[in-house]
Amino acid sequence: MTSTDPTPPRIRRGPLNVVRGVLLNVAAAGGAICIVMVILAFGFHITLIMFRTGSMSPAIPTGSLAVVKQIPAAQAQVGQVVTVDRPGQLPITHRVVTTNPRNDGSATLRLAPGQRSASPPASPRTG
Repeated sequence: MTSTDPTPPRIRRGPLNVVRGVLLNVAAAGGAICIVMVILAFGFHITLIMFRTGSMSPAIPTGSLAVVKQIPAAQAQVGQVVTVDRPGQLPITHRVVTTNPRNDGSATLRLAPGQRSASPPASPRTG
């Protein structure tokens, strides 16, 4: 005589298998979040920069990470901290001292030197 039991036998999972499953799910969720963040960064022109020098400390310490959103120079306001791309050089990050709008919709910005610098304000940047 054969017995037909409709329920399959239960497979017991050890604690190590449970932990492995949880870690894989967390890693998968983290990967999905990274993919969404990359798509949003491209869509909204957002990048991350790391401050490698202490020129903006103590306000921004060396090694700090900042989220940078691209805007036209004409939208920059006095007191804002801006990052300016420089062809062939690393970008610079300084505080806006003055803005001078131009007729073509762009603006010339005068940037303050870094927080720790004793030099006069940097040359104007146009964009």
